[in-house]
Amino acid sequence: MMIDKANFGRIHLFYLGCLAETIAPCLRLVGRLRSQGVVTEPNKWCKGLILGSHHLGDVLWRTNSLDVLKQHYPACEWYYLCSTYSEPVLRRNPALRQILPFYNPSGRRRISFANCRILHRMRFDVALCTEKYQYHQDVLLSVRLGIPNIVAYTYKGFSKLVTNPIPLSARKPYPAYFRDYVAHLTGAQPSWSLMPKLYLDEIAHNEAVDFICRKKIQENLPLMAVFVGFRTRQWFFSSRQIARIIRMMYHNYGIQVVLCGIKADEAELMAIAQDSQVPVVITAGDLSIRGLASLMKRCSLVFCPDSGPRHIANAVGTPLVFVRNLFSDPVETGSYCSNELDLAAGLDFDGLRKPPSEDLPLSMSAVEEALSTEINSRPETTGTNCQK
Repeated sequence: MMIDKANFGRIHLFYLGCLAETIAPCLRLVGRLRSQGVVTEPNKWCKGLILGSHHLGDVLWRTNSLDVLKQHYPACEWYYLCSTYSEPVLRRNPALRQILPFYNPSGRRRISFANCRILHRMRFDVALCTEKYQYHQDVLLSVRLGIPNIVAYTYKGFSKLVTNPIPLSARKPYPAYFRDYVAHLTGAQPSWSLMPKLYLDEIAHNEAVDFICRKKIQENLPLMAVFVGFRTRQWFFSSRQIARIIRMMYHNYGIQVVLCGIKADEAELMAIAQDSQVPVVITAGDLSIRGLASLMKRCSLVFCPDSGPRHIANAVGTPLVFVRNLFSDPVETGSYCSNELDLAAGLDFDGLRKPPSEDLPLSMSAVEEALSTEINSRPETTGTNCQK
């Protein structure tokens, strides 16, 4: 198989792909020797392992297609390999037999030797390697686990290890890639919604209600969640700008603001709240992922960078204004749900590798106008509810 150099961002990966295709017969032999079963038709699969990025948002947007996968292969039990951090967004998903939080959540997709042995003993029939760019990691892991049927892309090499190749589609939002992936595998038309699916329960509901009551959030006023920090923090707004946004939303629309971040952000969150000079509620890692999702479901608006909270807001259907990662493809990381608005939709920084010195090249008037338009275009809300 010929591979195109244009598909690689780094030259050494291109040479790795070429090498993989050159030694393809050897790789195929290794795959057969490691296999614990035989290659079969998809309708005979009984046990499947889903692999891909373990980041919370990347896991969550894949949930839009899991039920289609289960509907077309009802006899196959699906297991999802993720990290302990992203496991909560998969909990209670009816399309999955079991969630396997074996990835190391702190960095690359690494799995301990002990967990690899556990996976090997589970004897999966098929592995769905769902990553579009770095799929070779999942393909090699599938071979290591002795899985006989491997579904993956092949445009970067390792084609002889893949039993069910997935064609490369035109540029589109990341969730649409996985929808096309599942559509090709199942034969279904890729026309279903890209909205992520998050199955919250009474525990998450009660956690959000307890937070609302504990923080004395007023029930008769709308609520807005503002996120800072997370992976794209250095490409987001400055603390000064966040404080200005909070102040504008409070004075112009009477909106209460919950300023959200992780525990390490607590000092900065408090500084932003003080600088805003209006009442602000802070949550710095004191809510679980599912409790936070339940709280976001009660919000009138969410404002955040392109990180996990964006996809949680999409999953619970809350109106969302976000700024995508300016150093990524504007189509792949652009809007994919009707409830979200990308403030950087017209900006393209392809090839840029350094973050701006301070603020994004977005005027504050444009940001404030977008937030005002979103809040004015939504039905009037009665606010939060402190009743369980």
